[in-house]
Amino acid sequence: MPPARVKVASVRRKRVLYRITAILLALILAAVAAELALRAFPEALLGEDLTAALYDPYNESPFGMYFREPDARLNLMWPSQELKAYSHGYFWTHRTDARGFRNPEDRQATGILLLGDSMIYGHGVEDDQTAASFLHRDYGDPVYNMARQGDCLYQHYRLLRLYLDELKPRTVLLFAFSNDLTDLATTGALAYADRPPEIEKYDYAAIRRSIALKSKNRPGVPFTSRFVLGRLAARGAADVERPGKGAKGKKRSPVPRALRELAMELQEKKTVDLDQAKQLVSEPQFRKRLERGWSMLEEADLARAALYYARIIPDLHRRCREKGAELVLVNLALDQGEYWRANVDEAVAAMEKRRGIAATKEAREYVAGVMYEARVKMAAQAGSLIAEVAADDGIELLDLSALFTDGDNFLEDDGHLSETGHRRLAEKLHGFLSRKK
Repeated sequence: MPPARVKVASVRRKRVLYRITAILLALILAAVAAELALRAFPEALLGEDLTAALYDPYNESPFGMYFREPDARLNLMWPSQELKAYSHGYFWTHRTDARGFRNPEDRQATGILLLGDSMIYGHGVEDDQTAASFLHRDYGDPVYNMARQGDCLYQHYRLLRLYLDELKPRTVLLFAFSNDLTDLATTGALAYADRPPEIEKYDYAAIRRSIALKSKNRPGVPFTSRFVLGRLAARGAADVERPGKGAKGKKRSPVPRALRELAMELQEKKTVDLDQAKQLVSEPQFRKRLERGWSMLEEADLARAALYYARIIPDLHRRCREKGAELVLVNLALDQGEYWRANVDEAVAAMEKRRGIAATKEAREYVAGVMYEARVKMAAQAGSLIAEVAADDGIELLDLSALFTDGDNFLEDDGHLSETGHRRLAEKLHGFLSRKK
């Protein structure tokens, strides 16, 4: 080939390489910019549902906070973990210590143990905005936070048996919450309430060894999944592999004929008056939808829950006394007052919009009242049971259930304690602890 043609071909190859390089650089820069934007403004760019799917921490995935301890039938939080968590419009940093609880890594103070659920864990707020942090920082109380999302007496007992000897507290505050009884029912504990195996049949020393071994072998996160774009791609691939999954699942219960006919009538008239609202609420299926997890336990299950409490709490009380610690039951089965009222009003408005109908003022107030009443009754049921057990076994009870009715105690559109709520709770707890010194 003549030298001139060789030179022209070489120039062309260089131009092609330059163009490919420029395209690759542009793609890389675009990916970097997209990654930074998604990290800075995830909810604005992805929407709440997709953001929740990417940052939900309450699971056993590589991005979640939990691993399963099969011998104790318990989910535990990974030790020394830090991740970005999200729920209902709120981001927070989930950071655990060497035992897998939400405390600073260097926290050594364990004089006061807090056993509770997501309210005490600090769902939706940063660590320095939790009641545990305020107690430690502002009041100098030697607090150690053992609370976790979704925990009830079923988990509290196991956790205290696992760590009581090691932590050597002088006071154990066990918090009771509005949804504790319904959470207990989901664990399966009610089936063996008269003979809980965790009291005598568990080898807690072996479980501690299993936890320590599991903690040393935490699975790594795939490199690409460390990026938001990689996680989005992985989620898209998973959705392709499982087409139509969301449409499957449990069959819905058949809608009663009377309810179906009333719904059609309302759809045609586009209005709901008070009598029609009462007729709707009288249908068990519709009422169940209104209560949405806020219903009380039925009589038989409540009796089994009472039996479980009567076995577990006195056993904890005895074990604490043997180790020189005092068990205190804290009733935080809250009447959330202003927050609940606003929340049910929003729910009724959403139902009207979804169905394309309008309710009269009386009808709207009636339906909202039914929803509010369900929450109050469930909280009262949980609070009543913990009070009965405390009285029967001579355990001190601190009742805070009526002290957090103001709306600013709770995160908007979420219902967990806000920074203000945590600060007020810390103030009440410190006042109680100070009187005991």
